[in-house]
Amino acid sequence: MTDSLDVVFEFVEPVIEKLEKSGSDSLSELETTILSVWLLEADVNNGGFNQYFWNSSGDFANQVVSSLHKIGAEDAAYIVKAALANFPNSIPPRNRDERQNILETLEDSGTLKLDSLDTEFYECLRWSLRRHQNVP
Repeated sequence: MTDSLDVVFEFVEPVIEKLEKSGSDSLSELETTILSVWLLEADVNNGGFNQYFWNSSGDFANQVVSSLHKIGAEDAAYIVKAALANFPNSIPPRNRDERQNILETLEDSGTLKLDSLDTEFYECLRWSLRRHQNVP
């Protein structure tokens, strides 16, 4: 039996290659939806929202809420909106250096509010996986 992550990798890897070769404007709506959700889950689950916004994955931050709505992940979309609220007008810059500068400024001032959202996101993911797998 094929691991379900293998199936996801089979789709995501060529999309990442396309992104690297031709840029985000070359991606279809479906590719953008799946890639933005994949990048969010990968970075937040690895190092939290701070890592997500810090890395190039955060380039998709302004699209990921819409992507989460498209796949029916309403709870996750709500949590991501709260994370986006750390940025001026709730809009993180697409430019990575600008995003990193804002994150550093917020962290230095003690106003960056992401840690509790990391926990909420992990719980949301755990609940979703249990519900999907019918695991108590």
